[in-house]
Amino acid sequence: MKPRLAHAQKASNAGAIELIVGLIVVPQLWLLSATMNAWLGGDASVLLAGHHRQPGVPGDQSGSVAATRAPGPARRLTSR
Repeated sequence: MKPRLAHAQKASNAGAIELIVGLIVVPQLWLLSATMNAWLGGDASVLLAGHHRQPGVPGDQSGSVAATRAPGPARRLTSR
């Protein structure tokens, strides 16, 4: 039969478990609050991973020049 743990060992184990749970719960709450903040602010682009808006679609406020241009052949940067 195993000997029972001392009070100090029980407290140490409980502290380690609380630390692990805290390291999991705090980032989850942070991500939930950031998602709700974005959703309530009207920004739906961050809600679905891998979901990208098409260029020129109303509501696309990326501000990127590359996002507003249609893809085309590569341009030459040097003059002839």
